[in-house]
Amino acid sequence: MGSTSFGASPFPGMESSNSRDKYDLALSYTRMISTRVINELRAGWDRSVSLQTNSDQTAPKTLGIPATNDLLGFPRVSISSYFNFGITETYRDNAHLYTLTDTLSWLKGKHSIKTGFEIRQGRIQPMSTLNQRPTWTFSGQSSGDGFADFLLDVPSRGVYGAGAGIFNLHEMAYNFFVTDDFKVLRNLTLNVGVRYELNIPPYDTQFNLVSFWPDRYTKLGTPESAGIVVGGVSPDVPKSTAFTDKKTIAPRFGFAWSPNGRTVVRGGYGFYFDQRTSQVFQQLRSNPPITVVQTQNFAIGGIPDGWIYRTQGLDPTALPVATPTSSFTLRAIEKDPKTDTAQQWNFDIQRDLPGGIVAQAAYVGTHGTHLFLQRNINYPRPDSAGVFVRPYIGYGQMWYQGNNGNSIYHSGQFTVQKRFSDGALFLAAYTISKTIDDAAGTSRYYVNASGDPDNFRKNRGLSTFDRPHRLSLSFNLPVPNPFGTNSAFSRQVLANWEVSGVGLIQSGVPFSVTNSVSGQAWDGDIGSGGAGLADYIGGPTDTSGSTKERLSAYLVKTAFAAAPRTRFGTLGRSRLRGPGQANLDFAVQKRFRLWESVGLNFRTEFFNIFNQPNFSNPNGSFDASAFGVISSTNANARIIQFGLKLTY
Repeated sequence: MGSTSFGASPFPGMESSNSRDKYDLALSYTRMISTRVINELRAGWDRSVSLQTNSDQTAPKTLGIPATNDLLGFPRVSISSYFNFGITETYRDNAHLYTLTDTLSWLKGKHSIKTGFEIRQGRIQPMSTLNQRPTWTFSGQSSGDGFADFLLDVPSRGVYGAGAGIFNLHEMAYNFFVTDDFKVLRNLTLNVGVRYELNIPPYDTQFNLVSFWPDRYTKLGTPESAGIVVGGVSPDVPKSTAFTDKKTIAPRFGFAWSPNGRTVVRGGYGFYFDQRTSQVFQQLRSNPPITVVQTQNFAIGGIPDGWIYRTQGLDPTALPVATPTSSFTLRAIEKDPKTDTAQQWNFDIQRDLPGGIVAQAAYVGTHGTHLFLQRNINYPRPDSAGVFVRPYIGYGQMWYQGNNGNSIYHSGQFTVQKRFSDGALFLAAYTISKTIDDAAGTSRYYVNASGDPDNFRKNRGLSTFDRPHRLSLSFNLPVPNPFGTNSAFSRQVLANWEVSGVGLIQSGVPFSVTNSVSGQAWDGDIGSGGAGLADYIGGPTDTSGSTKERLSAYLVKTAFAAAPRTRFGTLGRSRLRGPGQANLDFAVQKRFRLWESVGLNFRTEFFNIFNQPNFSNPNGSFDASAFGVISSTNANARIIQFGLKLTY
């Protein structure tokens, strides 16, 4: 099985192509040991091959760019408040996953017990060109406008790399569990269980994993004294450069109680762990001896850069020897990490009401701790003289992946359902909730911290996906035939019609106001070089009127101001909220019976039947001329499609 997708680009001919092929094999063997004991053994193999290529096959040298390698495609350019274009990387992932699972089920009196294990082995062979094509960022620090800096060829930052970027990773996981469904009374069931997960971090079979341990950074001179460690080679360093978290016991508890035949009360609480994927450790391929990456920050108002590949002296086959003037970019894994943990709980009451109505009210919560996130730990700090210097001299940005993230979610969830004897169904669901975290989920493998790197708690705010109110309505209605089924015309044309629909009304999602130079002396947003939060001056932040009336001015610009390079803005993260959404999808269906066992279904679907525009968040870049302007929608306009299905 395979699939292909294409990545967007602001310019034709620079799109990326992503393909994925997948192969699976599963075997199972079930044995009934006795009438009360059953054992099931399962084994599986999964292979996934992912490939990213780029449509741009232009040789940079033909454009006058003095490239130092033969990779095709225009390098990456990021223009703050405008757009990005060019190629970041070409990669190929070849992943094999082997699993062995055994489950023993035992019925004993009022107990239903299950126990077993799961063993997983992963083998991953990633390859990536990474930063062999440089990335230039034009923040507007010289002229005040990112696009003007681009035209003047005065970037604020350049990232350069060299090396093959190839790994051969192995990982293992051993999981064990036992659960018991205990029917205490006829109307009360308890579920108790515990799971132990030993997830061993991936390691490279060629001992090529190189990381940075801050506590081993003592002085410049050698890689070892400058904090560099090699997995399985450096003294007391595990093969993965990170120790295994063995404190991963996950208890769980639940109950279901029915005080009478019309009411059910349920509840539960449990710990759940998330295995750190091998893709996290693949980030270390940015380090020597796989790849070497160097970041250079340019002076304000400097001379034109000339699109130079600044790779002189970069040797990807050797460990970096940091010097007082070097600025190696490294990625590092926290050496003693905790496992991402989610505590989940719920309590709900379900009641059968008169008239065939079922109502349910629930409180659902989740608390995430030790969440895996990425941040730059080598951002510049001001010294006693006010000069910004990095704490780890000899290195540039140091992307550190650790378990510092936290999140909390509380919600009230209410549903009402009504079924009719003719098959009609109405369902209404309303959720009121709030989600808070200290990082934005912008990656499949980890989240990127955001905000002030020197005050991590200040970055706590609403999640980027937080929607405090969400109402969903759905229905399915058979259309009655007023003329009965006495004639063939009535049976074939007027009978067996159905209409259905799904409606949704929900709050908008949060966003922040930033400006390009905010905190740039601290390496910008959480040390990423990105735009930091702006200042809040005071007064109303939103203009008045309907969303359509505010498309050109959703925000009050005088409520904000640009924060300077030497600090971050006073506005909190995700303190503003975009416009809400409303939508109704509608469908009409007719079933024809052609012969005794042959039927034909005709269906017409109207997506966004009222052609309701649902607007995206406004432009939150304070520097942009389009600040506060809503220029796009986040849902399709009305779409109508027709379908026929033959059943036999």
